[in-house]
Amino acid sequence: MKNIKWLDPGKLNPDITFEKIKEVAEPKGPTSISFKNFSYFEYLGILQSLLKFPDVNEEVGADWVVKKTVPQCLHLDKLDQSGFLEVANQVLRDALNKPDETYHLLTSISVSRSFPFKNIVVNDCRLRFFAKRDYPKKYRDRAKVIKSVNPLLKCEHDNYLKCIVTVTARYPAAAAHKALAALDYLRGTICLSGNPRVEFNWGPSSDKPMNIVRLGQAHTLHDKNGKALTDKVWYEPNFYEHSVDLTKNANHYRELFGKIDATFSDSTFGKKLIESLIRYARAGDEKDANTGFLKLWSVMETVLSPGDARHEKVVQRGAALFADTDRKFHQQALNHLRLFRNRSVHDGEESNQAKAYCFQLQKYFKQLMTFHLHMFASFHSLDQANEFLDLPMGKTQLEDKIAMYQRALKLRYGEDTDRI
Repeated sequence: MKNIKWLDPGKLNPDITFEKIKEVAEPKGPTSISFKNFSYFEYLGILQSLLKFPDVNEEVGADWVVKKTVPQCLHLDKLDQSGFLEVANQVLRDALNKPDETYHLLTSISVSRSFPFKNIVVNDCRLRFFAKRDYPKKYRDRAKVIKSVNPLLKCEHDNYLKCIVTVTARYPAAAAHKALAALDYLRGTICLSGNPRVEFNWGPSSDKPMNIVRLGQAHTLHDKNGKALTDKVWYEPNFYEHSVDLTKNANHYRELFGKIDATFSDSTFGKKLIESLIRYARAGDEKDANTGFLKLWSVMETVLSPGDARHEKVVQRGAALFADTDRKFHQQALNHLRLFRNRSVHDGEESNQAKAYCFQLQKYFKQLMTFHLHMFASFHSLDQANEFLDLPMGKTQLEDKIAMYQRALKLRYGEDTDRI
């Protein structure tokens, strides 16, 4: 297992934050502390940002590791750079050695009547959807737990199907993360095909989210026997109550998800595309269209320009998804969306046309996913797919490129190349 390390140790100095922690906190045993004020939590957040965590920590959580490490370091008098890493890596190893447990996440989904999937396994999570009036009796304390956390949260919604996601994980937070990601992957696939292409409003801009399929307002987590974990309630800050009937196109949605999952799920490259579908679903849940647009543009960046988020590449490669005869128009349209993105980020500009821009950008995301679905077998990485999109559009230019590569092969590897 890779270890936790300091991020850019030559430029950042964790000792400054350690001294601040020592000023407000003191140990009260091996795993607990007392603190003078809430600045302590600010210092924990700063400390977390100075660390580089290995990929394996997704099951545990960087914030959890830091929160567990600091009290032990104070107790052992090891709150310094080397001592902190020693304790933090041991905390992470212990956490990853914890056996998996079974959890059930209970929520609902904005689909009336029947759902295209009644019982399906998505990313090692078992999803069950049903229209019964109540959840099974063993989950009877769900409503009580929701109301104890926030009396304003609704436990049930008219014309919503109930959903139970069964998942194994080491910790409750990781279980909820996996369960919600599986749901959002499935929702993202349905919305990719089912979302409207445009929305007409004869008045003020609607705060109705773009997605046709959304989650209910509150999600509860339960142990393997059905008992609710009383401090584990998640809720949708953008909740908007409205349901849809998917009966007419149920077969299409089943076939589409089956094709996408079979194509993308068995490679690192494909899993990046699945992650983009999850983020697409979450962007389309936003009631604030300005926020939703920025989230969706970010998704486009991570697929079309991973690592450096070069906006000109998003425009160039996004336009290359279309036929040469339409390329200049799509370059212009994407540049228009890029400029709105820049004004939003740098100048804080908001627009009452943001909802329309969301639908425009969604068109390009759909085209991008269609391209990868049809061309997936042609590439071994996202970088290679983007190199393909960088190729010239004109036939003559492509033929010139082919001739140049053939000359390079002959020069470097051909046996009949003339030598001096």
